[in-house]
Amino acid sequence: MLGFKDWEDFVAGKKEAVQTTLYDLCKQDTAAIVGNKYKLNVTVTNVDDPINWWFHSCKSCWRKMIQCGASSKFPACRTPDERYRYRLKVSAIDVEANAEDLPVTGRLTFFGNCADVITGKEADLLAPLTKGRPNYIPPAITATVGKNCTITAEVDQETYDANPGVVVLTVSKA
Repeated sequence: MLGFKDWEDFVAGKKEAVQTTLYDLCKQDTAAIVGNKYKLNVTVTNVDDPINWWFHSCKSCWRKMIQCGASSKFPACRTPDERYRYRLKVSAIDVEANAEDLPVTGRLTFFGNCADVITGKEADLLAPLTKGRPNYIPPAITATVGKNCTITAEVDQETYDANPGVVVLTVSKA
């Protein structure tokens, strides 16, 4: 019998994360993995965009700030308060070698709190360090390379449409 929370998840179409590997995901038809959640054990091999790893977001709704001349706004809730938020893009490989010993690289995006877990710091602490130093990369960002982590990730339709034929995962839990 389903409990109340299980029923809400069932009605909302939420699915349990399926344990898999990047190697196994790459063997599947990309369209078949859209909307599903996967649990993976990966090792971060590279920070793909070491300059644009954060953005300004609304403190209330967490959406990206839209620049309007010298000021900024948040169209969803119109609050003037902002904060820094992660959009950390990395490459990763499976922790365990696959049967064919082929290195398969996945591209992962860690947003918000998920990146807090892998960097060990909040974006509000690291992003201000780049002020006046556009090419500065804090050590906590570069230190993600080589880290092993278990993540829950998914491919949404928008990401799939923007990257057809490429498995790009958005991390929802780290």
